Amino acid sequence: FIFYRNVPTSVGKVIFVRAKHRLQTFAFKETAPKRVALRSTLEKGSAVASETLDTSLSSIEAAYDSTFLPLSGSTSSSSDVSVTADQQGDWSERKWIVNESALMELFTTCHTCGVAIEEKTTVSNGSMIKVEWTCLNQHKGMWRSCPEVRGMPENNLVSSAAIIFTGTTETEIKEWADLINLQLPKKTSYYALQSTYLIPVVHQAYTDMQELILSELQETACSGGHTDIGGDARSDSPGYSAKYTTYSFMDDLTKKIIMSDLIQVSEASSSPTMEAVGFRRGLDCLLDSGVCVDVVTTDRHPSIQKIMREPYPNLRHQFDPWHVAKGIISSKKKENQDLQPWVKSLGNHFWWSCSSCGGDEKVERRWTSILHHVCGIHRWEDDGQEYQCYHEDLDEEQQRRKKWLANDCSAYNALKAVVLDKYLLKDLNQLTLFKHTGGLEVFHSSMLKYAEKRRHYSYVTMQARIQLSVLDHNHNVGRQHDSTEFGEYSRYSTSWPLPLF
Repeated sequence: FIFYRNVPTSVGKVIFVRAKHRLQTFAFKETAPKRVALRSTLEKGSAVASETLDTSLSSIEAAYDSTFLPLSGSTSSSSDVSVTADQQGDWSERKWIVNESALMELFTTCHTCGVAIEEKTTVSNGSMIKVEWTCLNQHKGMWRSCPEVRGMPENNLVSSAAIIFTGTTETEIKEWADLINLQLPKKTSYYALQSTYLIPVVHQAYTDMQELILSELQETACSGGHTDIGGDARSDSPGYSAKYTTYSFMDDLTKKIIMSDLIQVSEASSSPTMEAVGFRRGLDCLLDSGVCVDVVTTDRHPSIQKIMREPYPNLRHQFDPWHVAKGIISSKKKENQDLQPWVKSLGNHFWWSCSSCGGDEKVERRWTSILHHVCGIHRWEDDGQEYQCYHEDLDEEQQRRKKWLANDCSAYNALKAVVLDKYLLKDLNQLTLFKHTGGLEVFHSSMLKYAEKRRHYSYVTMQARIQLSVLDHNHNVGRQHDSTEFGEYSRYSTSWPLPLF
C-alpha cells in the first residue's frame, strides 16, 4: 500500500492497495525528503515479507471466489476485454463523482460506427458501474468505470482501504455516501476485503517495522550499550470495565514505539490487572529478543512496582515525575485557601528538585526545602550544615507581596503532611534520573484517531488499528513542527515549569 502524507498525524490522505496476483509491494510516496531512506528500508522489508507470508493467488483464491463474485444479473469479464497490469489505473489517477444521467449521455451512439445504440445494459458492483451496449449495426461494446482484478472492482479495494487506513469506520462513510447516493461496497464486501487483504498487510508491515527496530537494539546490546525504555497502558474505556488494554514500550532515545501489546480482559483476572499482564509480557518479550534494558520508566502502578522488585531486580525502575506531581497537586484540601497560591509553585519545585538532583539521593533534601521557603526562611541549618534557597535574594517589595505561611497554621500543616509523606519520600529515589513517559501520552492521544474509546471493535480489528497507530507514530518521529512565517508554532503554545526556589 502507498502512503501519501501531508500531515504528521495521519497514516495517509490517500492510501491505495493494489490487488494484483500477490500482495507483496509496500511502497511509500512521501512529501518530506527525509523519507527517501525510509522508502528503501521498507522495500527491503517487503522483500522479506513476500518470502515469509504466503499471499499468492492460490492461497487466497478460495476465500476470494465466494466473496467477490459480481452481483446477480452481471456478466463476468471475457478474455478479450480483460485488463492487464499495465492498463490498470495508477493510485494517483484522479477520480470524480459523476451523476448517472450525465454518464449515460456518453452511451447514446455507437463508439464504432456512430449509429444509435439499440440495446444497453447497466450493471453495478459496489463502486464500479459497467455498461454493455449493442448498436443497430450489431456492434457490441463494454465500458466499466474502473479496472477489475480477478473479477473484483479495483475501486472497491481502494475505498475499503481508505476507510480503515484513515481511522474511520464503514458506518460513518456509509452515512455520508447515502446522503448523496454515492455507490460504495456493501458492508459484507467491506469486511471481507478487510479480513482478507487489509488486516494481513497491516500486520505484516507492523511486524517488519518491529523486527527492524529490534535488530537495531540488538546491535546496540552487542556493542556494549543499553536501552532505556518507558512503558504505559491505555484502556479502551474509562473506569474499571475495560475490555481491551494496550501496553506500549517506547525507546527513550529515538522516541519510537518498540512494542505494543493488546490484552483482552479474558487474559487477566479483571480489568485493572490487564496493565500488569501487558507490562510483564512485553518486557519478557524484549529481554528474550536480546535487548539490553537498563532503565524502565512507568507510572506508580503498585503491581508494576512489585513486578520490578521481584522478577527483575537488576533493572532500574524509575517513575515519571508528571504522574507523581499530578498526584501531589491534586491532594491539596480546598478548605486551606491560604495554600492555594502555593499549589502551582509546589509543582514547579517538585519538577526542579527531580531535574537538578544529578542522579543522586539529594533530591529528598531539595524537595523538603520548600517547607522553609513558604515560611519566608531562605537560609537554615540541618544536621550541622547550612543550606539556602537557589533563587536570587528577594528585595523588600517581593518579600511584601509574597503570601508567606506561618509554621503553625493549618495550611502549613497540610503542606507538611504532603511533603513529608512516607510513601512519597520513598519514591523520590526512583525519580533521580528524571525520566519521562510524556511521549507515550502523546502516542495514546494520536491512537484515538484509529481506535476511539466510544466504539467497540473485534479483537483482530482492534489489533490492526493499534498497529496502524504505531506505524503512524514511528513514521513521524522527529518531524519538524509546523510554524508560521515568523518562526512561531502556529497552533500550540507551550508552558514549561520553571524552578522558583
